[in-house]
Amino acid sequence: MRYILSSTRHDDPCQQDVTRTTGVTLLVVRSLLGDSKNNMKIVSNVLAFVLLACLSLSAQQITGNIRGTVTDPSGAVIQGSAVTAQQAETGLSRTTTTDREGNYVLLELPVGHYRLQVAAKGFQEYVQDGITLNVNETASVSPHLAVGSEKQ
Repeated sequence: MRYILSSTRHDDPCQQDVTRTTGVTLLVVRSLLGDSKNNMKIVSNVLAFVLLACLSLSAQQITGNIRGTVTDPSGAVIQGSAVTAQQAETGLSRTTTTDREGNYVLLELPVGHYRLQVAAKGFQEYVQDGITLNVNETASVSPHLAVGSEKQ
C-alpha cells in the first residue's frame, strides 16, 4: 500500500512523501502506517491536525493600535478633536474623533511607522512622527494641544 501526500520524493526508504504547509512538515513513515486498516484513520487525523494548525496561524493578528487622550495646556480634555494616523511606508491613513473624555482609539493598523496629527478648533495642530507599531502592540500617545489658531 502506498500513501502519496505530495510529489516530493526522498531517498530514505522509510519516508514515503513529504507535504509542507505553513512550515509544518509531515512525514508519512512506513513503519507507522504499515498496511493496516487504521491507515486511513491515521492519515485523516494528520490532515485534520494540519488543517487546524493552518487555521490557527491565519487567526493571528498582524496589526497594532494607537490610543490616547487629547488635552489642553491646563490638562482639560478636548472632545471632538480629529486624530489622524498616517503610515509612512504606504501612506495609509485612518482618522477618528475624540469622545467626551478626550479619548481616541485607532484599531487594527498595519504594523509600521506612523505620523499622528491632531486638530481641534481653537488649538494649534499637533504632529508627532516616528510612532512605531509592532505586531499586537498598542502605542499610547496623549497629545497636549497648545492654544492658538489652527493655522499657526
